[in-house]
Amino acid sequence: MTNNFSFGVFLKIIYLARIHGKNQSDIFKAIVSPVNGFPSADQGTIGHLLDGASEFSPSSDKERFQSLGNEVIIAKYYTDLLPLIDPEKQKLVVLAFKEIISRQDVPSATQIGVNTGYTKQNIAESTSFDFLALLTALVKYSFSFSNVLAKPFLKTIGKDFLEQFRTQETTIVLSNEPARVDRDLSFTAEINRFKQTFKEVSAPCSLQQKNPSMLKTYQLDVSNNRFSIEQISNFVRHNIGNYVFSRTEIEKKINENEERGIDLDAIFKMNKETSKDGKESNFASIMTYSFLECALCAPKIESAIELNENSSGNRPSSVGVHMLPAGALGESCQIVFGAANIGNSITQNVDHIFDQIKRTIDHREDEYTLIDRGIFDQKYDKETSEYLRKKVIPSTRNDFSIPVDEAFGAFIGYTVDVPKGNMMGNMEYRQALQNVMRSDIVSAIPYIQTKIKESNLESYSFYFFFLPLNSAKEDAEQIMDRAFPGLGGSQK
Repeated sequence: MTNNFSFGVFLKIIYLARIHGKNQSDIFKAIVSPVNGFPSADQGTIGHLLDGASEFSPSSDKERFQSLGNEVIIAKYYTDLLPLIDPEKQKLVVLAFKEIISRQDVPSATQIGVNTGYTKQNIAESTSFDFLALLTALVKYSFSFSNVLAKPFLKTIGKDFLEQFRTQETTIVLSNEPARVDRDLSFTAEINRFKQTFKEVSAPCSLQQKNPSMLKTYQLDVSNNRFSIEQISNFVRHNIGNYVFSRTEIEKKINENEERGIDLDAIFKMNKETSKDGKESNFASIMTYSFLECALCAPKIESAIELNENSSGNRPSSVGVHMLPAGALGESCQIVFGAANIGNSITQNVDHIFDQIKRTIDHREDEYTLIDRGIFDQKYDKETSEYLRKKVIPSTRNDFSIPVDEAFGAFIGYTVDVPKGNMMGNMEYRQALQNVMRSDIVSAIPYIQTKIKESNLESYSFYFFFLPLNSAKEDAEQIMDRAFPGLGGSQK
């Protein structure tokens, strides 16, 4: 049997996608960079790997590489390998590897890489990928094969090999970052204030699902070994009008010269809502709205408080409903149902999130009914109302030109724990905090994957956003108190 995959094949495909000015040695060093003290290789050695004249050796180096955690390789590739790959060729690389793996004479259920979650079948069938997670799986898998036996196939990989996949480029979605597609619903949250308030933690990782998914951690500013809540309190206060009111309601107030009253009216409504659900719950709902709009790029259809207002006493199951337009992360339009929880433990938070998701699935028709009621109450302009009824709401949908799927966007606020943090200097604490936050999100992945599988939800997309806090529940209340002094409602 002719072998069509090996380390040399992996190296060659990546080399063909390099940016201008980088050579074989640069690419080789970046690929093996996750292994500390990996032996250097001269041009002759690398050339022999690329043409199948020699094996990747010694075997101990293969074992060291394969024993590494996937998150270690992904993090290293993020800093060392990704900058060397032409962004315009990333999808071509994915298509090339899809073709190669799908043609392998191995069972469909064959695991691709150690503990990566990828199989031959899901690589062959998937159209959405986390680029670095895929490369991590493939480089581990490449060590399972003889590079010398791959020599005939290596000879077929010419300098224009990737270009044959150019016509298929639009079929692939790289789920690293969503595009901000302002097409059918306008964005409402203040994106610039969001970027000033929340900083993404550099911890590239993936849920490794068949459909577009996302897992990100954001942090607040740190001062004297604690997260500062002043800026997030300002962010909440400045976005309260956009969270509480629909686009049409805000436009009406502006047209009637009542712009100054928008926030006051919003705070009044928030006060009534807080008396029912408590400050913690409402903070979580505001954060869900903010992260789905600003981090996922999914404009709101209705926020949690708008759904509650439409519900006439029957509380909705979701924490807001948003729309991720086609072209943002995939070819379909996604209706994203919000979920949120705040607590000390990440795993307990995740449990609560999936309880909410299950309730939303069981009562999804009710959520759409609330949106339809919002249309009846003229919360949208005529064009938006028509769009939602024709293309989004299942009971009235009659335009199937764009496929529509459902997804879930979750906000989790949790208590971060830096061991011996109170004994550290400020800069030492900041570095330790970064390591803990990265570890927290990576450690959460297997648990979330298990919950998805146990709940038979593999056909949905999931977007998780984590926000570490000093003391999650206490911080949530303090942030709301600072944002809206005198806000009523004790935490339930």
